[in-house]
Amino acid sequence: STLNWSVSGATTCSASGGWSGSKSVSGGSSSTGSLQVTTTYTLTCSGPGGSASATAVVTVSAPAPPVDIKANGQNGPITIPFGTAAAITWTSVDATSCTATPGAWTGTTGSQSTGNLSTGATYTLSCTGPGGSGTDSVVVNVGAAASPTVDLKADGSDGPITVPFGGTATISWTSTNAASCAVTPGAWTGTTGSQLTGPLSSARTYTATCSGPGGSTSDSVTVTVGAAPPTIVLTPNTFSFTGTSGGPTPTGKSLTISNTGAGPLYWSFGSVPGKAATWCNLSVGSGTVAAGASQVVTVSVSAPSVAGTFSDCGIRITDPNATNNPQ
Repeated sequence: STLNWSVSGATTCSASGGWSGSKSVSGGSSSTGSLQVTTTYTLTCSGPGGSASATAVVTVSAPAPPVDIKANGQNGPITIPFGTAAAITWTSVDATSCTATPGAWTGTTGSQSTGNLSTGATYTLSCTGPGGSGTDSVVVNVGAAASPTVDLKADGSDGPITVPFGGTATISWTSTNAASCAVTPGAWTGTTGSQLTGPLSSARTYTATCSGPGGSTSDSVTVTVGAAPPTIVLTPNTFSFTGTSGGPTPTGKSLTISNTGAGPLYWSFGSVPGKAATWCNLSVGSGTVAAGASQVVTVSVSAPSVAGTFSDCGIRITDPNATNNPQ
């Protein structure tokens, strides 16, 4: 501070208290210098008419406490990856109490972790002391969340794959940066998983959809199903013929070849091993029967060449794809 004084009718002036020495009787000014405490300054002047004194008090107030808050050792702003934490540290001078928010952390000095952050935040330190209060802030920004990924497979393959009619496949999936996943059809959930499809009769496309802080994504795999198998039904399944040696050929008899399966029957005629004979035959050697349909063929035999003999032959209908091949 600066002390200013004016005097009239004095021959001498002297200072006391926070200053000293003779002072100009014509008035003047003087700097107090740097003060740490409240100080009283007195000026006494004398002249022919006597003496007089004047006093000035310079009050010194304590300064507000200096405070400093940092994030990861920096004044900020700083940016950290999504889902990670920052270290908040603070110091103060001549403070009696401090609070850092958000977090409601206390202490004139301290260090705390923000915890994993998904959004940015401003951390503020407020301190009080004899000289008042002081604040400081630091900004922590958070980078964009990573996009989720998902990989869906059928029997360990990205597909498409083919399973036999009525067969099953294992659907498995993995993901990254995802909070939730759903796989359809099947309504399966989980960020990773493995499920069995159950028996399949038609092609299906399975889709996994995953979402997370960084958005959503999906992946699909197709499971195709092989041809539906036929089922062979022969009616009747035994025949008896009687002929006269040297006589006419016995009349042929009808054999109904039915397909009770789900796919077409591509049949062919053959003999039962160990029961092959040239004297028995079918009117056609092969054919196609749609699912749920039937075909009538004729079983024919030749007359026996020796009277009183009994012969046996075996007819076999085959389709490698049939559920009950051969018959």
